[in-house]
Amino acid sequence: MQRRTFVTATPVLAAATAASAPARAQAPGKRRPIVLVHGAGHGGWCWRDVRRLLQAEGFEVFAPTMTGLGERVHLRSAQVSLRTHITDIVNVIEFEELTDVVLVGHSYAGTVVTAVCDALKPRIAHVIIIDGAVPKDGEATFPGITMAEMDKRYGGLIDGYLIPKLNTAGLGFPDPESEQARWLKRRLTEHLAQVWAEPVSLPNGGTDGVPRTYVQCADPKTMS
Repeated sequence: MQRRTFVTATPVLAAATAASAPARAQAPGKRRPIVLVHGAGHGGWCWRDVRRLLQAEGFEVFAPTMTGLGERVHLRSAQVSLRTHITDIVNVIEFEELTDVVLVGHSYAGTVVTAVCDALKPRIAHVIIIDGAVPKDGEATFPGITMAEMDKRYGGLIDGYLIPKLNTAGLGFPDPESEQARWLKRRLTEHLAQVWAEPVSLPNGGTDGVPRTYVQCADPKTMS
């Protein structure tokens, strides 16, 4: 997804912070905190422009990086799991003592935020999934896929568990030498294959009962 797509989605995020539901009344004038969760191979850095725009409007914004990716790449290993990533985001909300949260997940993070909603449903005011996975209980981000199949699909997993860095053209940057593509390539890391194959547990119904918005990619060539 292009940075411009993230920026275009900013009004959706702002609208969600202002939206109200009968069971989740918001104090007059109060802006809901926003937690932005990145997709595969990315990190909290990818929300840079969106975060700045929202902060300029007075929103409190959190853009954590999941274990083994971005600036936390030094922590990656074959033991990092989908449950690790879910716990990463749950802990941000719990340790920052956030309530009435607008929770946003891009791509792979659709699975993560669905599970976070399941764990912290009373704290989530609205969940927004941007062109991402929406798994059911017991499903993986890519249902039925195995590590062996990913090894074959990606021409061999690095060290047996890492998917090679994503191609910028497939992320909506057809010109690999554009400023945005170079910005992206400098920061992308290899993704952890096992988190795509691990089934998610949603004993509380996932996002059921939480106001939801899904932003779908309409043009696969430009990811916008």
